[in-house]
Amino acid sequence: MGPYAKEDAVRVLQGRAVESTVRDTLHNKLAWIVGVQLVGHLNQRFPQLQWTHDRVAVRTLMDGEASASFLSFPDGSHAMLVSRARQENLICMANVVEYLDISTALARLSFRRTKREREKFESGARVTAILRYLLLGHRMTGTAPPAPAQLDKRSFDIAGKMAAGALMFVVAHEIAHIAHGHETVALTSQGSDGPVTVSELQELQADVWALNFLTEVMADDPAPENIVLWCAFIALFAMHVTEQALYVRRNRTHPEAWARWALLEELAGKADDRTERLRREFITAVIVASNLTESFQEEVWPLLWQDEMLSVAPLTTEATLVRWDHLHTSHIDELAAKAELSATADGKMVLRSLRSGDLEGVFGQIVPSSRRRHALLNPGTALGFATLRQAFDDAPTRLSNGDQTEFSVVAARIAAQHLG
Repeated sequence: MGPYAKEDAVRVLQGRAVESTVRDTLHNKLAWIVGVQLVGHLNQRFPQLQWTHDRVAVRTLMDGEASASFLSFPDGSHAMLVSRARQENLICMANVVEYLDISTALARLSFRRTKREREKFESGARVTAILRYLLLGHRMTGTAPPAPAQLDKRSFDIAGKMAAGALMFVVAHEIAHIAHGHETVALTSQGSDGPVTVSELQELQADVWALNFLTEVMADDPAPENIVLWCAFIALFAMHVTEQALYVRRNRTHPEAWARWALLEELAGKADDRTERLRREFITAVIVASNLTESFQEEVWPLLWQDEMLSVAPLTTEATLVRWDHLHTSHIDELAAKAELSATADGKMVLRSLRSGDLEGVFGQIVPSSRRRHALLNPGTALGFATLRQAFDDAPTRLSNGDQTEFSVVAARIAAQHLG
């Protein structure tokens, strides 16, 4: 691991920009620390496993879209791999959740009921806008935007603790697959005609194991109350937001975040009022932000610039956010007609082929690699929206004389309809 300063570590945990090599070093160290803590607890709790740090490694995968996985080797050693993007998502979501806690608490301090209710509504609206910004920003740029919440030291410490705990949950979930002998992804139905796959049941089993294990690991942590629940919650919903940002369809290897959370919530028992309130408000924000079939309320965007605790990327203006939203929520026929006006002859042919459903013909024209074409067209692949967009962005022929980004988003949306 390379050198870094304490200030660099703080910036990474705040979701701020640092030099790429320093960021890689810090993410590697974060994964290593989490691995050391979990394996140490495993050895205390299950000495018969005889897992040591040289036989169970937790490492950061520099590539991969918010992925986490495990590898088992013939000699009995194991590797847990968590992508840097996944770690960044966890950090970002922990900061957003802590921001929600602070802003709603401030709203409750008001003595006037009408003002209190308005401030509470605006707090939730800002979190919805933050999540929509993160979702659309990821789709439009290919990378997740930095965490927008600027927290004080106490709140930053809590957010950092929750981010580390969420990463522990992710790693413990992968360890659970090994502990239960889940060696392969099984897409067969559980039972003769059941709607649930074996893989989905394995994921739920790993979630339960991870929650129980994390409860033991963090048993002595004094604050905040129900921190283990929050760590699991952040781990699940950070992935949900990322999937909404990237995926146009998913394999049935994992249940929806809502189903996974409902099971853990039932097992954990009744939470304190603060946890219940925050969870409801956050889930509401996720639902509204993720609904890309409806245009976002434009009057909500200005709230992002009115709060001193928020810092949206300098190049992101309200007009930019409205435009991003328009490209993803407007009727596709209207957008396609507009894109065709500035399309070249090649672009017009691509749009016509896409609208008729001839995806093989389209990708045959614009994607030189046969392997990549197969990956884009393979129905067994959980295809990323960013991957579709990139195919049009990288097309060797010029498809538009106008806004290339607009053309790529429109083309990707049409392709997604047929792939869905």
